[in-house]
Amino acid sequence: MLKSAYQQAELFGESALQKLRRLRTYVMPSGTSPAAREAAERWLATNLLSEAEARKRLDGLEKELISMGGKPHQLLADYLDEVEAIFPGARFLGVERPR
Repeated sequence: MLKSAYQQAELFGESALQKLRRLRTYVMPSGTSPAAREAAERWLATNLLSEAEARKRLDGLEKELISMGGKPHQLLADYLDEVEAIFPGARFLGVERPR
């Protein structure tokens, strides 16, 4: 079975890109999405970052998301890893709830 990005990060440490991939799998408690979006915009307000600066900002964002009750969704992380293994270069755009 494939190891998710979250599991790999725990085992080997992680780069800024790996951390960003994991942050994409965070789920937030009901009603906190606007605050989480504001936090992401604040922490990631620039495009030109060194690896060290990017990781520092992503660490700060992650701590803030966790303080709001956010956590990585393991099933979503596993799903994204499987899709990327089958379709290299594929980009996950989002999930919609059935109406």
